[in-house]
Amino acid sequence: MVWKEAVLEMSQTASSWKEGADEEMSLCPECHSHIVERGGELVCEGCGLVIGRTVSREREYRTFDGQQFQQRERVGSPLTYAFHDKGLSTKIGGGKDGHNIPLSATQRQTIHRLQVRDYYTKAAAERNLTLAMMNLSRLSDQLHLTQALKEQAAVLYRKVNARRFMRGRSIAIVMAACVYATCKFMGVQRNLNEVARASGFSRTMIHACYRDMYWLLDLKIPVSNVAIYVSRIGNFLGLSGQIQQQALALLEKAKRQGMFGGRNLASLSAAAIYLTAPAITQKQVANAANVTEVTVRNRTKEMRPLT
Repeated sequence: MVWKEAVLEMSQTASSWKEGADEEMSLCPECHSHIVERGGELVCEGCGLVIGRTVSREREYRTFDGQQFQQRERVGSPLTYAFHDKGLSTKIGGGKDGHNIPLSATQRQTIHRLQVRDYYTKAAAERNLTLAMMNLSRLSDQLHLTQALKEQAAVLYRKVNARRFMRGRSIAIVMAACVYATCKFMGVQRNLNEVARASGFSRTMIHACYRDMYWLLDLKIPVSNVAIYVSRIGNFLGLSGQIQQQALALLEKAKRQGMFGGRNLASLSAAAIYLTAPAITQKQVANAANVTEVTVRNRTKEMRPLT
């Protein structure tokens, strides 16, 4: 036990000495300011003294527009899960040769046959992944999703695909469920009706796939913030911030009364805005919240005693 305590004390002393030495080396010997790296040189922030040189990780050329950048760059795109091959593989092109000369008709036919053979020599899993990423790209464009959300949806699809979740299910439906789950996880307000409209499948099929995926991967989906729904509906109707604050106060009362359980937050937000904005009709609020007028009417009856 004494030996272990001695070894522990020696290791702590060595680590503290190393941290002190690193901190001392990162200070300027003249004014004791911090040293930073600029243009391949170690420069003092305070007095500008050049301490030494280092390997520069910046580009050795300058560009002033996008065309010059494309002409001078020597690397490809970064790795991305939104492509079936993560952007690493090559494909057989067509139309022109290496000298930018158009191909003849016979050469184009040969290139086309090579492209067909290249497609069918790939494994079935790779072809399915290619089709899935095509669906993801289409959904992202229609729903106006960011690249980060697109990446997360692709990662989620790869996880469910590795768990043999695709058996007996459509690729397009599973990808739509992945997009819906990613939107809920990242706090992006895209409801099930919007995803169903963009994918071309019913919301029942997408929600059933999402529910199975939820239990399979034990997803930790955070609770949606009702303020986002109020802001979205209010901005769509052109309401002022004061009315939105009143709607949020009414929703806070409804939450304390336990009215949030088992109810759609969009319908509750629509009812709160309808009660606080007298000039807005139920039809306008229902269209803005993407719910039916009957739903808004029922939620309004429940929340009216709180006003």
